[in-house]
Amino acid sequence: MNISGSSAIRASNVVTAVKRLKMAIFYRERLEGELSVIESMGYVEYFLIVWDFIHYAKNRNPGWSGQRLCGGKYRGVQPGDYRDRSD
Repeated sequence: MNISGSSAIRASNVVTAVKRLKMAIFYRERLEGELSVIESMGYVEYFLIVWDFIHYAKNRNPGWSGQRLCGGKYRGVQPGDYRDRSD
């Protein structure tokens, strides 16, 4: 059976679409499982509170987010570290 170029491309696209759909289903099921564990253990409120803190910090831009340096060390970002650069 000889497949022409455009037919091979269509077949490849179908195979890719099927693989992506299977992965989406897998990750959806995994996410639902993780969320059910969080809910059954009573941690929903904890995650909502942590999300509120993170959301507040990101929106306020307090200037203290962590920045990774060489060698795996971290330092706090100081106000003024992000200046307008003319690179």
